[in-house]
Amino acid sequence: MKKIIMALTVVALACVAAPQAYAGSIAVIDAQEILYKSNAGKRLKAALEQAKTEGQKEIAAMEAKFAKQQEELERKKSILSEDKFLEERTKLVKLSRDYNVKAQNIQDAIDQELTIGRKEISDAIRTVVNEVSAQRKFDLVMNKSQLLYHSDSVDITNDVLTMVNKRLDKKGQ
Repeated sequence: MKKIIMALTVVALACVAAPQAYAGSIAVIDAQEILYKSNAGKRLKAALEQAKTEGQKEIAAMEAKFAKQQEELERKKSILSEDKFLEERTKLVKLSRDYNVKAQNIQDAIDQELTIGRKEISDAIRTVVNEVSAQRKFDLVMNKSQLLYHSDSVDITNDVLTMVNKRLDKKGQ
């Protein structure tokens, strides 16, 4: 019984001492908010939307051209020999594959632009957080999405956003 009471006393003392065990300075950021609200994030979004619109137009043009060629082949079916029809159809199938490859390449280019843009912004966020942490002597900066609760007084998102904008706006000009 004495051992149980002693163990409970040790646990209770540890719980009381635990909040005081870390006396460092902590800050919180919302990296997702910075990514989307930063000027660079807005420019990236606009560029991606434009690339997507242009890509969709190009794909629609390819599809229309393919549909027209397919209709022509169907109209000629009755006047073409079976061998010639199969030859023309094989060409059309190859063209369809080529269009699919082009469409995939367009999507891949958009995805790559997104990846590069997000990396640039994420790198700037990391650099700015390191600078702010050194200036304000933060021992730990956590992403808001990883926390269940934090006080608004430790949130440095707006400060980091301002500095990221300054850094990337100079670079983007």
